[in-house]
Amino acid sequence: METDFANHHKAGRNILLLHPPLEISERFRPIVAWTSFLHKKSVGKEKIEKLKGKNFGKMPEEIQDLTLKVSAIVRLADALDYSRIESRLGKVRSKKKLVVFYIEGQGAAIDAERMKKKSDLWHLLYETKLEFKPGSVE
Repeated sequence: METDFANHHKAGRNILLLHPPLEISERFRPIVAWTSFLHKKSVGKEKIEKLKGKNFGKMPEEIQDLTLKVSAIVRLADALDYSRIESRLGKVRSKKKLVVFYIEGQGAAIDAERMKKKSDLWHLLYETKLEFKPGSVE
């Protein structure tokens, strides 16, 4: 964010590609870089197709798939911290192909809404639907 606030997702990807964390095996380093890139903007089928025409598409298919799965989770974690007012996961309820997360804390309404938006990639990849509700379970 220090390098380029508006395009920090691109700057983060580029920094991680040039200076990958040495603790991560070489095979998995692109996952970290591309997950950084994918954490910011909305992700739909069109964006994924566009990525496949770039360097992302040059990675082995297994690595592309794993990158998208990790990114789906990171996007949700990023959204939980969107308000910066100490939101946290509360109770979780599940049934068949639906999981409802209750978000607690002062920023719960803001962060639950943001999580709903950033669950776009998850919903492209998985049949299990996610819902996010501010407050706690009664």
